This record gives sequence, structure tokens and C-alpha cells, in this order.
Amino acid sequence: MTPAERKRISAQLLSTDSIKQQADDSIAENNEARAKIMEADATNKAIFDSKNELIGPYEEELRYIDGNERQSVTEQMFSDSAEQKPGNFFFPNDTTVEMPSLPDNVWTKPTPFALNAAIGRAYNEGWVSENRGEWDVLDDLEADIVSIGALHEITRITGQKCEVIPGPPDEAVISDDDTMQDLATSVNSLVAEWKSLLTLQEGVIPQAPDEDPNATRQAANNIALGQIVTIRGEVTSWEAYPDFDPEPAGPTGEEDCSAFYGIDPATKADTKFRTTILVMLSDAISDRRLYLTDREDEVNDFLGDIDQDVSTGIINSKSGLYGERFPSINIRLNTVLGNNLSSLFGLDSLNGLNESGKQGADDLDEAYSSILKATALKANTNGTAYVHVEDAADFSPGDSGYIVGESQPEYPVTIAFIEGNRMVMTAAIPPKYRTDDGARLSKQL
Repeated sequence: MTPAERKRISAQLLSTDSIKQQADDSIAENNEARAKIMEADATNKAIFDSKNELIGPYEEELRYIDGNERQSVTEQMFSDSAEQKPGNFFFPNDTTVEMPSLPDNVWTKPTPFALNAAIGRAYNEGWVSENRGEWDVLDDLEADIVSIGALHEITRITGQKCEVIPGPPDEAVISDDDTMQDLATSVNSLVAEWKSLLTLQEGVIPQAPDEDPNATRQAANNIALGQIVTIRGEVTSWEAYPDFDPEPAGPTGEEDCSAFYGIDPATKADTKFRTTILVMLSDAISDRRLYLTDREDEVNDFLGDIDQDVSTGIINSKSGLYGERFPSINIRLNTVLGNNLSSLFGLDSLNGLNESGKQGADDLDEAYSSILKATALKANTNGTAYVHVEDAADFSPGDSGYIVGESQPEYPVTIAFIEGNRMVMTAAIPPKYRTDDGARLSKQL
């Protein structure tokens, strides 16, 4: 080992405790700042939660109406965004995902990105998923009703058809009409799906001031709830009718089907698909469509929108519940501010680096201690053979070593005897090794 190596290693060994103490001091300081940030964020989170809890039900209601699933804002999003993990929502950074508003798919502004999760959108600014909603069900129902309208009234009432089987003699035979039977199955299934969606909407619409304290929204919600009850009642009344009132199946004893198709509808029971009864369902659909258009617009107005300048990150305008929620998102994440999650995770990263530094110092100390031992001088050398050290535990009489200082070369010594932390060398030591210059004694193993 060269003198330069011994000098560097001995200095490192004696600085281990200082390095670890500095790290501990930094961690303590960071933890003090961290506690203040967490206290502030608890207030910020409470503000966010109060706004966020109002948004969820309206997003769900719209999902049951139009089938588009909105993106909820979660605590995990805040954590990921504060740490700016790949694919986080409020500071998008995944270059492989096309973002319509960002030419390079990366958000570099300090203000959080407001054009996906902040307005109920997926990471790529689209919908989370597109499913069947009430509009889809109503469209399918109306299409089936049009198809039913093309069928003969007696077929609609009985669910049957009459066909002439060529003879001789020709013979009229009554059997199930597959088209009408399939349409009946489809309509009944769609009506069940419709009622399920109505029930789901009814379950998420805020129904009391403690669920949404806004009087204007609550008044509109009460109307929406009442309309669901009315429509469901109309549909249930229609469902109470039987599907069909069939005629006896099989040969009729007639040579043609004139008798079957000439049956007076007044002699048959009221069934779901006869003209005068099916109109109940048609009217309910029409009424619901008219209201649903207004309700969809109404809920979208409740939620509102955010207009953000993507070149500067500045919010030009915002409205509705999304607009009210965004400031709470901003104060929790904006890196320009002090008491926010981004600062919190920054401190956590610093603490991690400090802990890593402490471990590194310990590992270095362990490795270097296996080849060299060192102890600091407690007093300057004075031209005598006496040396006072911080710790003599690693040294023994007869050991050969070196006295060195940061600005002084090594001076070889041999220990004659040791009394506590006082050593006597076999020869005098020049009076130039000072404690303020890092004077120390080392020995190579």
C-alpha cells in the first residue's frame, strides 16, 4: 500500500462517524419538514375529498346513461404523480402513449395536467371503457319495436303464423312464428336490462343534502329520481301483460290461412306486443328519451370542464365540480408550492439517499478496516515520543505505523508501550502534526 493510499484510507476511516452523523442530522431535519407537509396535506386532502366525493356519483350516473366509464381520481394517482412515476396521470411522461393534447406525450409544466383524470378521462384523454348504456338499450328496443310493427297483428298477439302445406288437399297449419318469438325474447331481455340500468342510476344519484348539499343540484336530482320511478312504473305495467294469447297449434282443417289472419283481435287477450299495448312501452321509451337528453346535459353541466393552455400549463377557465376539484389537486401536487406531496416525496428520496449513504459509509469502513487501522491524535505532537490518541484499542506495543497529517507526509513510528490512550514511541516525533490538520496514527494490517 502506498503512502497516498494509507493517507486516504485513514482519513476515510476517521470520517465514517461524521458522515453518518451528518446523514442523521439531515434525516432529522427532513423529518421535521415532512411532518409539517403531512399536516398541511391532511388539510389539503380533506378539501380534495369533499369535492371528489361529489363527483363520483354523477360520473357513475352518466356511465349508466351513455356507457362511457369515467376515470376516478385515487390516492394512488397522487402518489404516482408526486413521484412522477412512468404513466402517472398528472405529470404524463409515457412517450409510448399518444396524448391528443401533447405533441411529445410528455407534460413538463409545474401545474398538474388537467385534461385526463381531472375531467374524468383515461390516461390518453379517452374514456376508460365504452360499455352499454341506457341509450344503447333504448335504441335496440326501438329497433325491435319497428320490426314488430311490420308483422301481422294476429302474429303479434298470438306469437304464431299460419302456413299452407300443399296437398292435395292443401292444409293450413298454425305454428310458432320464429321471428315474433325471437323479437319477444329480445324485447323482454332489453326491458330487463333497461330496468336494471334505471335501478343502478337511482342508486347513485345523490338523494339527500348530506350527499350533495347544493340545493340546485339536489332539486334536479329529485326530479331525476321521480322520473325513474314513473318510467319504471310504466314499464312494469306493460310487463304485467302476457307475451301471447296463442291459438291451438297444428292443422286447422282449412285449405288456406284466411281464418287465422281474419281473427278479430277483440276476441283475443291483451298481450304485450299487440298495437294498443305495445304503445305503452313505446310511449315510455319516448318519454324517457326526451327527459334523458336534458338530464345528460344537466349532469355534464354539474361536472363541468377545465380549459388548460398546454403550452404554459395555465388554467384559462374551469367550471362545475371538476373546476372546483382542480385547485385541491393543484395544491397537493404543484412543485412550485412548499406543502405538497411532491415536496414530501422529494424529502423521502433525500432520506433514502442519506440512509444509503450511511450504509455505504459502514460498508467502506468495514472494508478499509480489514487492511488498515487508524485513530486521531488528541493533541499536537511536540518533539517528544509521547502521543495522545482518541482510541488505542486497535494498537499494541511493538506495532509499527505512521503519523500523518493532511498537509504533512507520513512519519514512521513504532509503539514502545501504551497507557490508556497515551502511547510512547521508540523515538521522538517531529512537532508538526496538528489536530487541526487531521493528525492521526495508522497501521497497515
